[in-house]
Amino acid sequence: MDPQSIEGSAAGAKQIGRRGEIGPAARRYRADIDGLRAIAVLAVIAYHAFPRALPGGFIGVDIFFVISGYLISGILFREHAAGALSLKNFYARRIKRIFPSLIAMLVLVLAYGWLALLPSEYKAVGRHVAAGSIFVQNIALLRESGYFDTAAALKPLLHLWSLAVEEQMYLFLPPLLVFVWRRNFPIVPVIGVLAACSFGANLYASERFPAADFFLMPYRAWEFFAGTLLAVWHDRQSMTVPRPYRCHALAGVGGLLLAIGFGWFAHGDAYPGWRALVPVAGAVALIAAGPLAWLNRRVLSQPVLVWIGLISYPLYLFHWPLISFVHIMRGTTPNPKAIAIAVALAVGLAVASYYALERRIRHSKSPWTVPMLVLCFLGLGLVGYGVWRGNLPPRPGARNAHKHLDAAIAERGRSQRFQGWPENMVCEMIERHAIGGDGPQTLVVGDSHAAMLATRIHELLHDGGKDARGAALLVRAGACPLPGLTSPTRQFAENLIPVMMKEVASNPAIDRVVIVAFWSHYFSQCWKSPGGDRYFINGVALNLPEGQEMALSALGAMVRQLVDGGKQVTVVLTVPFGEGLDPRSGYRRGFLGGLERTTQPLTVANFRRRHGPLNDAIATIARANGADVIDPVDSLQINGVCIFEDENGPIRFDDSHLRVEFSRRHATYIDALISP
Repeated sequence: MDPQSIEGSAAGAKQIGRRGEIGPAARRYRADIDGLRAIAVLAVIAYHAFPRALPGGFIGVDIFFVISGYLISGILFREHAAGALSLKNFYARRIKRIFPSLIAMLVLVLAYGWLALLPSEYKAVGRHVAAGSIFVQNIALLRESGYFDTAAALKPLLHLWSLAVEEQMYLFLPPLLVFVWRRNFPIVPVIGVLAACSFGANLYASERFPAADFFLMPYRAWEFFAGTLLAVWHDRQSMTVPRPYRCHALAGVGGLLLAIGFGWFAHGDAYPGWRALVPVAGAVALIAAGPLAWLNRRVLSQPVLVWIGLISYPLYLFHWPLISFVHIMRGTTPNPKAIAIAVALAVGLAVASYYALERRIRHSKSPWTVPMLVLCFLGLGLVGYGVWRGNLPPRPGARNAHKHLDAAIAERGRSQRFQGWPENMVCEMIERHAIGGDGPQTLVVGDSHAAMLATRIHELLHDGGKDARGAALLVRAGACPLPGLTSPTRQFAENLIPVMMKEVASNPAIDRVVIVAFWSHYFSQCWKSPGGDRYFINGVALNLPEGQEMALSALGAMVRQLVDGGKQVTVVLTVPFGEGLDPRSGYRRGFLGGLERTTQPLTVANFRRRHGPLNDAIATIARANGADVIDPVDSLQINGVCIFEDENGPIRFDDSHLRVEFSRRHATYIDALISP
């Protein structure tokens, strides 16, 4: 996150008079704000490194947004008052401030990625470098968000989303202020209305478009505007503090709000939404309290915190790629020592970048400084684009040694291959695909585990004649095929069963209905995914005993309704899954590109010991209501061991989804339901 520097020095703080009157120099620099930056960046790093230690550490980004809005607006107000406002100079300072460390970080990420990443991973890094070079990383990440999106910890440039939001805001805010001043509009009402509109949009989107609400600038602008309004207030008054105890109380309230946010908020909560008010109000209160407040003077102005605040920008830039690389090489639960080493290395790189690059380049008077920085930055973007398009691949050793692993990982998100299917339409957010003849039809309904059977179904039916058996799929990743289901994060899941019933009622050719799902995800791991997926029935979570009982009862009633309607119903249980079957965790990867198979095989006995009770409960309720049951485990094991890989490498692209080619050749457990 960019901690925009401001003119002046800490010496200005000496101009605080006995009555609390603050002189001009002191108004330009406040050590306590650097201390607040330090708190923000340390919270973010703690959250990224050890999430359980500080579950709400991600609110540090919101603190940065408020600080940035306050400081940037303050600079613009002072320059406007002095008649020296120049957008050209403003953006030149921005470039000299943010580009040096950012360029250094991107170079290191590209260089290390070339050395150690798989080709598919390196291409993803290239895409993000290209997006970061024009400050649209937040938009790129939004477009990637989805059920099969790569986990956040495996994206080394994920953190650039917040820098993109800031820079987009800085393209908007200064021209807006110039426009307001030239038109003599009242600045407080204008900013206040914009802030209210942004906050209202944020509240609306937090439940309906949570990913957009998190990543996009319009939904975050109110946080910057909060800082702007505070800067307006400070600009219009002398900052005289006749009653210091009010400042102490204000700072205390601000500190308490931040403490609440750090300890109370957690991953999976709808955010930002209304919750972002807590860190925003806390940051505003602390800044408004002024440097005389006890908390600001005795805590935030401590030299160590001030120094960390000074290097907070490069520290923010370097910490996340290093932590992400540890996760890429060591899996989802790396050794804490490796994470600690990554953080220590980030501190070293931040210090080197700050003193060797930032401080020197920021004060450079050469007319070539800004053009050269812009050329280098855009050149890196072109390099990233070349990597993304495959024109600049990683080292040959990475391609040859890891080709099977890379092929598996690269397939993530492309498992639903419906090439050759004559129909592909979206119906109420549910995908419908059909293939085969116009004879009797098999209807396959479910989530991504149903969709991953598409290539096998295509293999069985694509050569059939017009009167041969056909099949239709009603699928959507994350849509559990249970009636009466609700989900705040997967609202489309509510549509699946109504669409299925409509299809059954309108198509008399359907004589078989096959229900497929990753059942364990919904009943046992409702908070497993990065998006915090949650599924409820009658307001009760499915992973609770009461919720499971109601959901199984609803499944039985739905099966009975279909059977009574003359349909042959089959319920397909969960395929073998687990972290040990994920190709990412099935190998130990060296930090310099080495690879070895390390994961112990998952036995059928161990899998059924853990997940058998749920599968048995589903099978029992299904059979009791007239359905057949298929357990895929029997087809995906050899001699009591769940299959991890074959001659083409890992058979899955994550911990549960079969790869396309393996499904086409070996998902034979559905053949009797599809073939004539």
